Amino acid sequence: MFFRHPEQLSKQRREYLRKSEGIRHYKRVVIDLGVARDKVEFDYFGESILVAYIDGYCDIYLNDDEEDYIDLEVVKQINMTFWRFRLTNTAQAGKKAIIYISIHGIFNISKRETVSIGSTSGITGHTFGMGGEETVLTKLGRGYSDYTWCNVLFKADSHFARILIYCDGKLAFDWSFFGLEDYGFDAHTDRQALLYYAVDGDCAMLITQRFEFQEKFEIKGMANGQTINVETRWHLAT
Repeated sequence: MFFRHPEQLSKQRREYLRKSEGIRHYKRVVIDLGVARDKVEFDYFGESILVAYIDGYCDIYLNDDEEDYIDLEVVKQINMTFWRFRLTNTAQAGKKAIIYISIHGIFNISKRETVSIGSTSGITGHTFGMGGEETVLTKLGRGYSDYTWCNVLFKADSHFARILIYCDGKLAFDWSFFGLEDYGFDAHTDRQALLYYAVDGDCAMLITQRFEFQEKFEIKGMANGQTINVETRWHLAT
């Protein structure tokens, strides 16, 4: 438990947020623990939760998990994509929690809308020019994508090809195959997996991170004459 002013983040956490500026966007949420709740659902979506302050206790349930809860008094940082947030706590007069929710690349979908089962789109054999971003695939509408597979074919410098994902014109993902390999990603890594990799050879990545969009979802790339294949699954609100 933190015994400091509710508005005061530790130096380390302030630095964490400062370095993330321009990469992630944080929503500040103040939770009044004076009101008792039993799995009360809030309209929060995001990719991570940072607990800045808590002087009581409460449990949260993320996504559709009915059994496992996360104690915010014990767990100070949660790194996972979630689209459902529920809170349980006893009435604790004068107590509260302050959390920061990362919403990088994620925009809320109203619960009043129905999301379709989804469809898959693919592009085979897109050959890039020499330098600059090129759009490979675009989907218009309101919804989310939670599966994208990208493969670059063998050619000199193929491993340097970059994949970029935009949600409503805002950059939400930017990795090269070389970058994933250099940072230790492999076929078993969660959310961004490097399925196979070879210098100047065939490379493939699988992105299972959830990207939500209000109007437009785009997959772009940057390469020098290489050819890529892309497949993505998307769900649109109706």
